[in-house]
Amino acid sequence: MKYPISVVMPVYNSEKFIDRSLQSCIAQDYKGPIEIIMVNDGSKDGSVERIKNVMHSNSNNNRKFKLFTQENQGASAARNYGVHLSNSENIMFLDSDDYLENGAISAALESLNSSGNVGLVYSDHRKVTDSGQPIMDRVKGPFALDKLLTGMYIGHFRALPRKVFDKVGGFDPSLTHSEDYDFVLKIATEGFDVKYINEILYNYVTNQDSLSQGTNGLEKIIRGGQESILRALRRLGFEGEIDFDVPHKTADTVTRYLNPEKVNEYLEKSRLGNKK
Repeated sequence: MKYPISVVMPVYNSEKFIDRSLQSCIAQDYKGPIEIIMVNDGSKDGSVERIKNVMHSNSNNNRKFKLFTQENQGASAARNYGVHLSNSENIMFLDSDDYLENGAISAALESLNSSGNVGLVYSDHRKVTDSGQPIMDRVKGPFALDKLLTGMYIGHFRALPRKVFDKVGGFDPSLTHSEDYDFVLKIATEGFDVKYINEILYNYVTNQDSLSQGTNGLEKIIRGGQESILRALRRLGFEGEIDFDVPHKTADTVTRYLNPEKVNEYLEKSRLGNKK
């Protein structure tokens, strides 16, 4: 059976949150079948046992759970492995400590099916505490490549056709930070349409243990962000030097690496500018 969509979830030491994440997939208002693929990335806690309990309790509905295990290789490798093992036309990613709103899959499929050139769908998201208490809403706004090249403003909710994932080669495991930024930029620079859903469909749980909380983690994120932009501009045919700004957070809390004037200058000198 080929599913309309697969939710791919890398799992690492998520026993505190995994029930809520999986229940958010089960509770979707979309009535069709959903494949839910979990890749245990070497967890050392009780994540696998909790997953098996949920799978056992929901074995007779149209939510098809599949659990796979790999040695710890990081989220990028786990996502790539999950997509490789999926059997669907479309992919949605969900981190194992986050959870979806009930209409997430219906909205994603509607947007994915809106044209034959859709490469990525994203939405607004809500930042919440561990217990699910709202902290703030993140409204992302319509897609613009020049805006994306200043910083990763596209949120945590991302869905795309499987064929697009295959075309861009998935996530780059060599990037331990900002790999999602690199992934989105690969799609955006391949000529696909990137669609925005002006609706909160994803709940992002604040993780105080994140590497980004420390100096070393922040430095790696900055290097990863700059590398992602460099790769994107090279794909677009810009061969000059890139003068990165000192990374800073703007009012929308997005870390920016370039100002719009520099981005427009570089795009004018790329193959996009040559087409004008």
